[in-house]
Amino acid sequence: MGEMRRIEIEIDAAMLAAADDAVETGRFADRDAVIRHALTFWNNEVGRVRQLIDEGFASGDPIEGNFDADDIKRRGRARLAEQLRRA
Repeated sequence: MGEMRRIEIEIDAAMLAAADDAVETGRFADRDAVIRHALTFWNNEVGRVRQLIDEGFASGDPIEGNFDADDIKRRGRARLAEQLRRA
């Protein structure tokens, strides 16, 4: 993991409550572990999204069609929310 360094962050009350709940229910040892996990998850997701973008570009030319961007965003956000609930 490398050398550990101490930082200070500011989060809102809801995020703090979620972190404390994760510790109190035994999912994590302490708040630091919650934040490390969240950053690791975020970093992995960024890598996964970049890979998916690369795969999309490599798959060929775009397909013409009628796409509802708002619907696509809505479904994507719902899918992300579900994944975050499971994490």
